[in-house]
Amino acid sequence: MGKRCIFGVLIGLLVGLASVQALEWERVAYWDTRVPTAWQGGGTAVRDGLAAAGYTILDADQLKTWMDARIADKKLSVVVFCRDIVPSTVAETMSAACTLRRYLDAGGKIVWYADIPFYYQGTTAGGQTTWGDAGSAAILGFNAAAAPRDSNRTVTLTSEGRSWGLTQTWGSVRPSLVANIDRKLADDGAGHAAAWVKHYVAGDTYRGFIRIWDRSGEPSAADVRRVAEFLPLKAINPQPGDGARVEALIAVLQWDAGLLAAEHRVYFGANATDVANGAGGTDKGLQAANTYFALGLTQGTTYYWRIDEVNDTHPDSPWTGDVWSFTVASTKATSPTPSNGAVNVVKNSPLSWEPGLGALASYVFMGTSPTNLVQKTATGGTAYTPTGQADGTTYYWRIDSTDGINIVTGDVWSYTTIPFIPVTDPNLKVWFTFDEDTGLTALDWSGHGNHGTLHGDPQWVLEAVDGGGIDLDGSGDYVRTNATPSALGIGGNRNRTAAGWVYLRAFNNGALWDCGNRADGQNFCLRTLGASPQWRVQYWGSADSDFSYNTLNDWHHFAQVHENGQTTIYIDAMVVNQHTPSPVLNTLDTITWRVGAYGDVETTLNAMMDDVRLYDKALDQAGVALVMRGNPNRAYGPTPANGQTVSIDLARQMSWSKGDAAVQHDVYFGTDAAMVEAADVGEPGVYKGRQAAATYNPAVVMGMTYYWRIDEVNNDSSITKGRVWRFTVANYLIVDD
Repeated sequence: MGKRCIFGVLIGLLVGLASVQALEWERVAYWDTRVPTAWQGGGTAVRDGLAAAGYTILDADQLKTWMDARIADKKLSVVVFCRDIVPSTVAETMSAACTLRRYLDAGGKIVWYADIPFYYQGTTAGGQTTWGDAGSAAILGFNAAAAPRDSNRTVTLTSEGRSWGLTQTWGSVRPSLVANIDRKLADDGAGHAAAWVKHYVAGDTYRGFIRIWDRSGEPSAADVRRVAEFLPLKAINPQPGDGARVEALIAVLQWDAGLLAAEHRVYFGANATDVANGAGGTDKGLQAANTYFALGLTQGTTYYWRIDEVNDTHPDSPWTGDVWSFTVASTKATSPTPSNGAVNVVKNSPLSWEPGLGALASYVFMGTSPTNLVQKTATGGTAYTPTGQADGTTYYWRIDSTDGINIVTGDVWSYTTIPFIPVTDPNLKVWFTFDEDTGLTALDWSGHGNHGTLHGDPQWVLEAVDGGGIDLDGSGDYVRTNATPSALGIGGNRNRTAAGWVYLRAFNNGALWDCGNRADGQNFCLRTLGASPQWRVQYWGSADSDFSYNTLNDWHHFAQVHENGQTTIYIDAMVVNQHTPSPVLNTLDTITWRVGAYGDVETTLNAMMDDVRLYDKALDQAGVALVMRGNPNRAYGPTPANGQTVSIDLARQMSWSKGDAAVQHDVYFGTDAAMVEAADVGEPGVYKGRQAAATYNPAVVMGMTYYWRIDEVNNDSSITKGRVWRFTVANYLIVDD
């Protein structure tokens, strides 16, 4: 069996063992094609990742034998279910008497993802029985998905979830009620548990039934492995919770001790850096108890604390803890939404706040000057919705709190509404330039108001293809609008064009853009597949079309054009795929237009993106090329084409199409992409001079890759910086027959 050793002494936490000198994880994964699967699909990605890490892969019969052995010997063990229909070999009946539940009761550990646990039972003959929600209720002792479903909100990992090893976020669809579980590893955005732990041994802190990724598809194999092998050697589960608000001036700090801890070193203070470094008087010493009393706290102050677990008999001691925080409530109102200084806020958006300590009511003041605020209302609640706001205006607001006798004047906060954007092209329905640099809104520069909300943790990129861009890391990052295909004029089989620049880092099933419905011919999507360099025109079912094109680790322009029933895919304005979908394309309104996510947040793209557009008309090849140009003053149309491998003769004949206002051209050329990108006029070895001709004849060598850039000197003496292009000189002669 796959094993991993953890050395140390565990006291009172292992069933039937007072202490052991060496622990060995018995690590296995269940995967059997004889038994059906549901939301996981094949389950091969996680299976292969675990197998590569040394896990033993078991079929349904082998799993039964293995569980029986672990029930008998009570070894520290874990099984990951890489198929989400439980086999009848271990769930013989829908009851707590089945082998699987007896394994949990004996101290076993199960990691489950995708469909609701035990919603189906399957047999090795391919049969399937639907148990529904009653399956988990009978086997686990509670309904594993009793919370409201299908929110698709991106989950927030709890501090404990991060401690257990989760790094990836997802859109939750089958969460559990917190009252039914022991530990919440991820929150679904409504207070329910999208990932959780249920223990079956008294005093346990790391085994039992672990549920993650409560939706279709597969999570990161690395996350699965970290959760499966988690042992709480560090302190975990802080109380008050990380980021909590407390109302008293005394706080009782508690935590779950690490497994090997004999003592606990406490760090506490109002400076996060000092606590992290154990400096500035934050070291409060060693203690035996897992409780610390923080006295003399100040209202409105955030405090930080850390627990290092210590065992002088163990060579790995101490185990450095995470830095946690809590804030003592102020008598002032706090936590404004929108956040103070927010930009690109939709006008007349609801305002909310955390009331001051002891407040019975709040007075809302607003205005366009921080020194001239007008009272708008008095409320016993914590929300107010303004009216009559203007585009592109900065608004100031303040909440004064009262306990019925005293009034505490709040701080003045501000936010700025989205600027007025005129419609310049009625057919351009969405245009994300991603030049915002800050905030949680991607502005729609089409003028139609289809602004996008950032989900996950996308990062603004200062320099992409045409100004700024956005970075999506493949772990829950995407941009979503509220616009349906019908509202955008692209419903049904109507003509349309989606286009944008993409710097792809991985083929991971993530999509450039998506909308519609997950049924035959009702989707509109262009996405990567799981294997490089595979792409799919995703209309669903038989209407799909797959093609291969390697676009990794470089900027490329994509366009998906649907015209009169036929779809054409352009990459860098060149046709790479054409097909006529069958059944006829019929895009429905189930999923609104979004960028960077496939399905309803099922898989997100790992890429940078720039200048994403959606038209309610079909562009021809010349139109795609024009959109690809972006800034009309930039040089375009390089020869050799970007990324091309050419003969040495063609490599010596570089040319380009000049920008609309260009009168001269600054030429940059070299073998280092970063140097060519960063070079300025006069850069030795890279800057080749200023010239009138739109051609250049470099000295090149066979087998080398070269990078070049053309900056246009315009008729008003301004300079438009060009993109970095590249070509490779073939290391052989190309003979023209």
